[in-house]
Amino acid sequence: MAAVVGLPLIKIRLYTGGMPHLSPTSQLPMIAALTAAAGGGTICQAADILTRLQVPAIVVSYLLVGLDLPLAFGLDVLF
Repeated sequence: MAAVVGLPLIKIRLYTGGMPHLSPTSQLPMIAALTAAAGGGTICQAADILTRLQVPAIVVSYLLVGLDLPLAFGLDVLF
């Protein structure tokens, strides 16, 4: 979760060309977090695992989506 927030913000601050010249690769950590959240939900639905093991995966998936979507939408507006 630190990489999802930290890497894009560090890249924005340290990029020498300024905001107009920032490449879309700054959104790659956010794509990875959304993919991990979708994978967690899919595994919980498709796999035959106990409910007590599904709960942490679902909680982490919701945390990733809740953390990532606002940041992804904000950076998407800039591009």
